Amino acid sequence: MTNTLCIETSGAHCSLALSVAGQIYNLDRQLQRSHNQHLLSLLDELLAQAGLRPPDIELVAFGCGPGSFTGVRIAAAACQAIALASDAPVVALPSSLALALSAQQAAPEARSFVCSIKSRGDAYYLSTFVAADSTPLAVRQIREDELLDTPPAWLDDECGSDEAQAAWVGAGSQPPWWPPRITMPWMTQVFPRARDSMAWVIQQHEAGLSQSAEHALPRYIVGDSPWKKSASG
Repeated sequence: MTNTLCIETSGAHCSLALSVAGQIYNLDRQLQRSHNQHLLSLLDELLAQAGLRPPDIELVAFGCGPGSFTGVRIAAAACQAIALASDAPVVALPSSLALALSAQQAAPEARSFVCSIKSRGDAYYLSTFVAADSTPLAVRQIREDELLDTPPAWLDDECGSDEAQAAWVGAGSQPPWWPPRITMPWMTQVFPRARDSMAWVIQQHEAGLSQSAEHALPRYIVGDSPWKKSASG
């Protein structure tokens, strides 16, 4: 079996997982904005748990976003460096999918998920998923990631009725502008855990969808930039 490393740093948590001969080793740490200070030491710790050296890694996956502007780029840079050093292919893991897979693990009885990932200020990435019967992809994306700072028009249509609110679960960071009339439960402690995405990552590779290291690039969403025009611009 392929020695597979997965790195997810798109939010406040640094989540690492390593699959070796079917056994998964994982580390999750809440680091806020200090991923760059701790990622390499956590990788060393994880490799030591598994009894591997960096050249033993045969496949590398990373959370490609959306998420923290810096966090996503740290994961991409680390993925590229490890993949180049070990001559391993890479898999780009959408962070919203990683969040949905972790939400499905946390609430296996839930059928529909609104996934929310904080960007900056009051801006959040929203997407929706529904439970699927296929393995390893236990969820299917319905709405693509969208960067928002106000409630979208589709929210009332899809989640506003009493029946719908009973079926939907929110996962991730609940936006401060979330309409109080939409009272679905929120799993605010759920975050994209690398371990929960490992089966999907391996399936992508086995399906021939892994790529060379130079393709370990962040995923951009419309409006996804921390820069603003100056007054003179």
